Amino acid sequence: RFLVHVLPDAPAGKDLTVNTITRYPGGWAVVTPTGEGGLLKPPSLPTLVRSAALEPGAVQRHVLAFGSVEALRDAQVSCEVGGKVLSVLVQLGSPVAEGAPIVELDPRDADLALRRSAADLAGARASLVRLEVELEVTHDQLLDVKETLETRARERERIKELEAKGIASTTQVDQADVAWRSASGEHTRLSGALRTARAGLAEARALVVRREADLATSALARERCTVRAPFAGSVADRLIEVGDLLPAGQPVIRLVAQEEVRVRVHVREEQASVLGVGNAAWLTVPGLPALDEAEASEGGAERGLAGKVVGVSAAADPKTRKVAVDVAVSNEGGVLRDGMFARVRLDAGQVPDTYLVPDTAVVATRAGTFVYVLEGDLVRRRQIRLGARQGEGRIHRGGLEGRVEIATSGLGL
Repeated sequence: RFLVHVLPDAPAGKDLTVNTITRYPGGWAVVTPTGEGGLLKPPSLPTLVRSAALEPGAVQRHVLAFGSVEALRDAQVSCEVGGKVLSVLVQLGSPVAEGAPIVELDPRDADLALRRSAADLAGARASLVRLEVELEVTHDQLLDVKETLETRARERERIKELEAKGIASTTQVDQADVAWRSASGEHTRLSGALRTARAGLAEARALVVRREADLATSALARERCTVRAPFAGSVADRLIEVGDLLPAGQPVIRLVAQEEVRVRVHVREEQASVLGVGNAAWLTVPGLPALDEAEASEGGAERGLAGKVVGVSAAADPKTRKVAVDVAVSNEGGVLRDGMFARVRLDAGQVPDTYLVPDTAVVATRAGTFVYVLEGDLVRRRQIRLGARQGEGRIHRGGLEGRVEIATSGLGL
């Protein structure tokens, strides 16, 4: 049912069939019936309207989206070795410099392990020095025996030649042969000893390397008894207390770095197509006095914290058909906190040679979308096509040409 104002020339007492219902801004609606007399038309009455002049030009395109503020760095800092907590050096909300100590664990077991590793390394190095000396001595002995062996070989050959001439006896030949064999055996023994000494020296060197690694491991375990901040930030949560016995890998604090924050928003597929890395963005937070609106100020500047698009997802969510977009925003003043709800206005470039049609000028019916174009003291209804919404208007896609003036009020009359 409709409560309507019947026009003066409407046929009273007649059944009427509704032809169209036209909705106008401000709650107005005109119901156009048909009857025996045909289509009823309203009388031509003077109407006071406001108008807006439109000229073709570049229209700045924006995408409005919402998301939550996230710290670019947000980590639960854990202890890398187990132990008893001696002290916690930070409080909730404390600023922490990169590398600053935040938790101290009992270091006594680590100190003992470090001393033991140092002693093992010293022993391995002493053994290495001893084997190096033994190898050098064995090598010198082998050189001496080699020289002796060569002498005994020449002596044996000389005695054999004298025996052939009848000058030397068989006994002398046997004695020279025994001496040569003895020198040869000693040479063989020392050659084996030299090879053994070299193998032992290589093993000792490997042992020294292993003991050095053990010492470095023990030193690292001792160093890790002091848990340090991996980056500069603020303490978002304190997860342990003095006296707690912690296993390795136990989280001790939550640390966030908020000099720069990220807001992940989700936009429609067609909006994502006009966004790219590097596009400007402006972020506002409802409820913060300094950041409570993102409308354009005088001179066209944007209010809010400036940021930029740092990532656009390569795929849409199959459930929502929306695309994730990451926006990075500088937070030097610390106004933004992790988890805040934010409104983000994304710069999507310009649409050339078009209009931005005000919402107050648009009339939507089942037959299409129309505006009233002023022609002198009269108006003419003209069908148009509209694109994406921008603020309180929509981008013109067709139906108007050149400079036009359109009615923005009184449309229901």
